[in-house]
Amino acid sequence: MPAASNEQPTMRPPFVAKNGVVSSGHGLASAAGAEILRQGGNAFDAGVATAMCLSILMPDYAGFVGVAPFIGYSAREKSVLCYSGVGSAPARSNIHFFRSRGLEVVPRVSIYSQLIPASVDTWTAVLDRLGTMSFARVCAAARELAHDGFPAHRQMIKIITQKQDFIRNFPYNASIFFQTGGIPGLGEIFVQRDAAHSIDLMAQAERKAIQAGKSRSQALEAVRDVFYRGEIARAIAKLHQDESGLMDYEDLASFRGCWEDPLSTEY
Repeated sequence: MPAASNEQPTMRPPFVAKNGVVSSGHGLASAAGAEILRQGGNAFDAGVATAMCLSILMPDYAGFVGVAPFIGYSAREKSVLCYSGVGSAPARSNIHFFRSRGLEVVPRVSIYSQLIPASVDTWTAVLDRLGTMSFARVCAAARELAHDGFPAHRQMIKIITQKQDFIRNFPYNASIFFQTGGIPGLGEIFVQRDAAHSIDLMAQAERKAIQAGKSRSQALEAVRDVFYRGEIARAIAKLHQDESGLMDYEDLASFRGCWEDPLSTEY
């Protein structure tokens, strides 16, 4: 190659997209988002589908009950929008609680450091205000990856290996991350049937709401209610109770994020 050329040698041709592109931390998540675009969904539908898949494909890093801050530009509203999907601490999380247990700082990796899950709240809020598709359609790829599994990848294996001692302190967590008896091997199929069941419960709530004549917004609120006020909320609260955690049912039932004006500057 001539020294004066700015081109770099590569065996991979560049991607060229006519109508849209999706980029994320895992190829299967990006493919799910791109499929939503091909089906006629908009960028926000695709973004939620991609985020849901990432929560399944990277449960060690950005799990299904994690946080999901959102920022994006709405051409319809001609503005940059922001949703505070970062969760909040449980009501009982205060300095007196931690000091009563001999702690001067909140443990970085502990059941005590878990925020109220914000992902489902963000996903439904974004779909309601900016999306066009149903929750059931957008969540389909994530549900399939959770139920049928996906090949374990290096990043997940690395983080599970680093956190294995902590994971083993919680029997349920261990049953998921060590489902084959130990740290998953590269390419080994990793399934999350309980996560698939949770997605099914939310999709069923949406379907029942629509069948009952509810609006799209009301159906998405029904999806949200299953997580924060229904069976899933009760399961999360019970786990914290069994493991001497901080979160209770009321923490989940009273939680809701909000739309905010993003900080900005001129330069």
